[in-house]
Amino acid sequence: MRVNQSDIARAANVSIATVCRVLKGNTHIGDETRLRVLRIAAELGYSSTRYRRTEEPLSIHVLFVRLSQFPPSDVFFGEVLHGIMEEAAVGGCHVHYSEVADMPDALDVVAGHDCLVVAGLPLSDDFVRLIHSLTLPTVFVGRHQRHTCSNAVLTDNIGGAELATRHLLDSGSRRLAFMSPDPKDPVYGDRLAGFQRALAEYGYSPAGHWHAEPTALAGEQTVAKILGSEDPGGATDGIFVAHDLMAVGALRGLDRAGVAVPGDMQIVGYSDVSAAEAAHLTTVHVPRRRLGRHAARLAAHLAWGEAEAPIHWTLPPSLVIRDTTRPLKGTP
Repeated sequence: MRVNQSDIARAANVSIATVCRVLKGNTHIGDETRLRVLRIAAELGYSSTRYRRTEEPLSIHVLFVRLSQFPPSDVFFGEVLHGIMEEAAVGGCHVHYSEVADMPDALDVVAGHDCLVVAGLPLSDDFVRLIHSLTLPTVFVGRHQRHTCSNAVLTDNIGGAELATRHLLDSGSRRLAFMSPDPKDPVYGDRLAGFQRALAEYGYSPAGHWHAEPTALAGEQTVAKILGSEDPGGATDGIFVAHDLMAVGALRGLDRAGVAVPGDMQIVGYSDVSAAEAAHLTTVHVPRRRLGRHAARLAAHLAWGEAEAPIHWTLPPSLVIRDTTRPLKGTP
């Protein structure tokens, strides 16, 4: 049985993050703790090189974590999976995929694989600890679990929100509202932070923060609340919606209310899923296939012992301008 960093942490009575720092040679760990961790690692026979390249194809397991009340398919992570499979085909790796809603399911499906890519909804601390207790090199994709020793391939949610907000301001909106799912989710918390940062940079205050379920219906209902709210600073004339499906619903609600888009209200979404393209929605494009390709590549390098954890790769988003925002001055 392979020894992993969580085994060392338990035996040394320290956190996994501390073990990770010691094994990486961090000099800010106290001598007593550092020596204890190194001694226990040696006693347990720990090796940072888990595998070597062989003629046998590498087996990558993709674990999509969902909550039972949500549908099993996901338009965002479907594209991520496509990217993983593209990269695996180039590298001659095998890909196995499963969806789980709880921890016991995860334990059952990952056995026998060489490395693990984890995607999906926000994970509990218990789930993350379970993943770290496995002997598999693991990469989180799309969501950073904010654990020091987690490998992750991410997109810059703060930077993407700044792109969206600056575009709304540059194209004439001044009273901007923010709409998203629960901001306690780090993804949407980062997008809220980027929205606030860009507004402050331009010297404006938000016209309100609105939160609801990540569905088109919730977006439609929430935009009705925004239109019905009284704000002493004036009427809202732009909305940054941090979730494309909510933005599509908001567009439907604005149409029903007789609000002209983009004339009276501008709106920008986030992710650039197919529904956003169909609705001609200006949105922030997340490079989903590139996330998947990079995640598969990193997982393979970790499994072959060609990379040293923890590694964080961040891919920049971009703005896709369509019909829900006005042209900038000087553009056709």
